[in-house]
Amino acid sequence: MVAYEPMLRRGKRAWRYVFASAAFVEWVKVDMPAIVPEHSEDGSPCEQFEQEMYGFCSGYALAFGSDTRCLEPIRLSVWELKTPDLRMFGWFCAKNYLVLHKGEKKGPEGLERWDDYKPFIDEVVSFRNGLVTNLPQYVVGGLADVVSNRSESI
Repeated sequence: MVAYEPMLRRGKRAWRYVFASAAFVEWVKVDMPAIVPEHSEDGSPCEQFEQEMYGFCSGYALAFGSDTRCLEPIRLSVWELKTPDLRMFGWFCAKNYLVLHKGEKKGPEGLERWDDYKPFIDEVVSFRNGLVTNLPQYVVGGLADVVSNRSESI
């Protein structure tokens, strides 16, 4: 696992944390730069990724459905973090601690139908179950159970 270090403003600390598997790091380095954005005003996939990671780690409020969502079946607690062109899959090992394992381009060549998500969910669960740890594997629950938002005054 690799800890993601966002480029935060001077003197600011992360509110939430992201860790990435070797498979996710490989996807970011090799596959993500080759994705062509659907709309140029959204920026490149690399820019979208950096913006999403900055907002996530800074503690900005997430909107369920547009920024993130827990995928079905909910009991598996596999979460999707979204940008206009990217879908990133992982789980919360503790509140405010996200582990990303897989990434993919949003449809039409990538994820388009609900059935397209199953291999990603299965891969995340398989990887997570293979980790040797004495800590809880994942947090079960809704958005408020897995993240807290930084208050505007901080």
